[in-house]
Amino acid sequence: MASQVLCYGGICIDNIIHVPYMPTPGIATTPTHQQFQLGGGATQTAVWLASWNIPVTLTGNAIGNDAYAQQILDELQLFKSFDTSQIEQKVDVDTPYTRALVPPSGDRYLIEFGYDTAPMYPADNVQLDGIQILTVNFYYNNTERETQRLAQKAHSQGIQVIASDVLDEDNALYSVSDILINSRAVMEKKLPHTDHYGYSVALQAKHGGIVIMTDGENRVWVINRDGKTFSVDVPKVDVYDTTGAGDAFRAGVVYGQLKGWSLEESTKLAVASGTIQVARNASVTPPASLQDTQVLANTLTIKA
Repeated sequence: MASQVLCYGGICIDNIIHVPYMPTPGIATTPTHQQFQLGGGATQTAVWLASWNIPVTLTGNAIGNDAYAQQILDELQLFKSFDTSQIEQKVDVDTPYTRALVPPSGDRYLIEFGYDTAPMYPADNVQLDGIQILTVNFYYNNTERETQRLAQKAHSQGIQVIASDVLDEDNALYSVSDILINSRAVMEKKLPHTDHYGYSVALQAKHGGIVIMTDGENRVWVINRDGKTFSVDVPKVDVYDTTGAGDAFRAGVVYGQLKGWSLEESTKLAVASGTIQVARNASVTPPASLQDTQVLANTLTIKA
């Protein structure tokens, strides 16, 4: 079955380390438990979509021929609608991985390894036949350019581009993305002392597409193509681990757009999937079914 969505970006293993408190100078902490699970923004979005039976292709940074790479490929093969043919393995690459310290609040503190030496799959080599939506991540500290080139290639072929954390107007992604999903946490890092809601409104006015601002457990703001704004409150849940919340959110937006839903309904599904993500142990619990995610989405209300 030909893929409808291509997720391009991070492919790695996440080592999630739960601690009772964060270490401080001179004071160590002892983990309560740890787990190793699929990681990377593109990977987690693709996994959510594949669990909803959306044919999806994953590619992005290269992985190695090591144990982490084998874990990634073994777990992805569990999904029938998952195309891994464009994941590049290189003998001289160590598969990227992330160590994440997670205190009881569920917040995570990340240390990344290997991304700087794992090349991105060249945009010229990416196959886009049949693809309707391309998702890309552009983290605030990411200087690589293959993401931009691929987005431009997809846009030129009439493929919808959904990009995350694009804040600079001089970024090539800015002009070719149909939907920008920006995290307020990233905005605060890159644009401190800024009215982030006002910045998002101004960004949409110049961009002309859709701009979405997520803000952790706080409400999600959406500015549509006409410049009109609406919001959705995020349900309160017991947070287990916030890793992958934005990636699950993006999957909800992608699914809704792929199915021709309204922006409002797509956003509600996105909020529901992001909420479910932070409450689950991703190493042992699969993404929620589409039906269960829609049940939560149907409880949410659009606010003008």
